[in-house]
Amino acid sequence: MPDQISSDHSLMPGTRRSNLAFLASGLVMFALVTVLAGLMLANQYAADKSRAEQSAHDAARLVATQYTAILDVSSQVLRRIEAAITSSDSAFGGSVVLSISDAVRDLPAGYQYSVYNDTGDLRLTSFPKPVPINVADREYFIKARGGQELGISPMITERLSGQKVFIVARRIDKAGEFLGVATIAIPVDGLNELSATLRLSEGSTISLVRTDGMLIARSPAVEPTDLSDSELFRQIERQPDGTYQSTSAVDGVRRVVGYWQLPDAPAIGVAGIAQRTALGEFVAVAVTLGQLAVPILIGAGWMFFQLLRIARQDERHQHQLEAALDHQNFLMREIHHRVKNNLQTVMSLIRLAPIEPDTRKGILGRIAAMVTVHEKMYKTDQFEVVDLQPYLTDLVHNIINEYGAVADLALDIDPIRLSGDRAMQLGLLTNELVSNAFKHGLAPGGKGRLAVSFKRESPGMVRLVVQDDGPGYDMATVSANMGSQLVQAFAEQLGGTVTVNREGGCVVSVDLPADPA
Repeated sequence: MPDQISSDHSLMPGTRRSNLAFLASGLVMFALVTVLAGLMLANQYAADKSRAEQSAHDAARLVATQYTAILDVSSQVLRRIEAAITSSDSAFGGSVVLSISDAVRDLPAGYQYSVYNDTGDLRLTSFPKPVPINVADREYFIKARGGQELGISPMITERLSGQKVFIVARRIDKAGEFLGVATIAIPVDGLNELSATLRLSEGSTISLVRTDGMLIARSPAVEPTDLSDSELFRQIERQPDGTYQSTSAVDGVRRVVGYWQLPDAPAIGVAGIAQRTALGEFVAVAVTLGQLAVPILIGAGWMFFQLLRIARQDERHQHQLEAALDHQNFLMREIHHRVKNNLQTVMSLIRLAPIEPDTRKGILGRIAAMVTVHEKMYKTDQFEVVDLQPYLTDLVHNIINEYGAVADLALDIDPIRLSGDRAMQLGLLTNELVSNAFKHGLAPGGKGRLAVSFKRESPGMVRLVVQDDGPGYDMATVSANMGSQLVQAFAEQLGGTVTVNREGGCVVSVDLPADPA
């Protein structure tokens, strides 16, 4: 019996070690699951937060963009109303009404204008069937009378229509005398329509806030509130646009807020996304993970870890590819920049060389055509194609400057793009044709009319036309010179044909394929 008891006790340390090992394995597995689940939740939280910040920032930018345009149009209309009133002997006479009708032609539908005299009485308005009102007690009138040139009011109830609007008001004075105020009433329903277009989540808001802190308008609508002590103005002191998280002083809801200051108006576009909806996916993931069994969670955690590793590898590869592409673009810009500089150095040497003036101009014009191509490429980061509209425009003006001409120039160039090589050949061809017009077609000193057009004539075909109204020239006498030979050579390189009409001056047309095989 003692031996048996001793034998049983001798097994206990091994059993304890096994249990401890099993417990340690379980703790490790639990810790692994916890860590992986925590990583998943943290990643989901960061993704939801980033997505909400991006959505709020984009929405604020759209609010700022739309109301920048609205306020710009309103300001222009108000300036025209002021001009109509101050330019008339009778500030509010019948002729002024006609002038104002023309002044408000650009006013969007639903926007109403009104004009009040120096005591605040209504004198002119676009509201149908208006009733006599006085706005001397309105903030915008008081500030205008005090000297403010242009102001924006918070949301008010319009006395003529009963509609919720905010007012853009302009002071009217003549020779320092205050004549009254011109206003435009902008319905706040526009914010509701914009909010519906943005399709923001439940609990989200968009607002327009004055730079002094007063809430101009909000969707959903609330009464005007002073927000000058809110987080918005602490953020905007640092930068004119951005995002932050804050609890609203208006309704107590915590939101992810994006803001964007209007560039030319005393207002800020604001969009807020409720945090409870912004983090909806994060909450759903947390609940799901809480309900999963340990083995499933372990498997999901392992898969997530692998996917995360692959995603990070892909991101690293993507960063490497982007860095390589940026480096390649830098090298291409550097090459084109250096080629342009070298060609300009050659042009400087040619200007110093003892060469016959007409020959010098011809050589400089051809090099300038190549310089302009390289300049357009490195300035626009478009190394494969060139936009012909700005390129040919600059080229023709450079030629005119080189000849010191005073020709009446007419340009009609379609926005067509060609490869760099074909653009350079076309530039050289254009240089020769325009130079020939100054040398042979136009009157001495380059006087007369010069027209250059480059148009798409049919699918796959374009036409370059250089026309002058000078005395013209005989092709038989100039066909052997270098310029005419180059015209033919460049046209053939482009796969085109040259046609010359010498009736009433000289019209040279070159038809060529836009995108040859």
